[in-house]
Amino acid sequence: MFQKKHLAYVIVFILIWTIQLVQNYYQLFNSFMVSGMQAPQGQPVFIVSSVMTFSTGIFLTAVRFIEPLFRYLMLSLVYQYYGLVLDALKEGQNDE
Repeated sequence: MFQKKHLAYVIVFILIWTIQLVQNYYQLFNSFMVSGMQAPQGQPVFIVSSVMTFSTGIFLTAVRFIEPLFRYLMLSLVYQYYGLVLDALKEGQNDE
């Protein structure tokens, strides 16, 4: 389980930051930058790398949901936010 989760975590992390690296290389070696003009900001590479960089935590949290303990802890926190107890709901008990 650990190796499977760790491998998925590393693959997602490498993919996200490889996209950021592509965007950095695009800015470094773009012909607009060499001539002194500023590159247009609406480039698809810029948009995709920005979205992927700012959503790194979301993607890595989704990978962590593979682990049953983490999934249980997150679900129990969501239920606690709404005032419910996860174990009582699983046993069929209800306070109402």
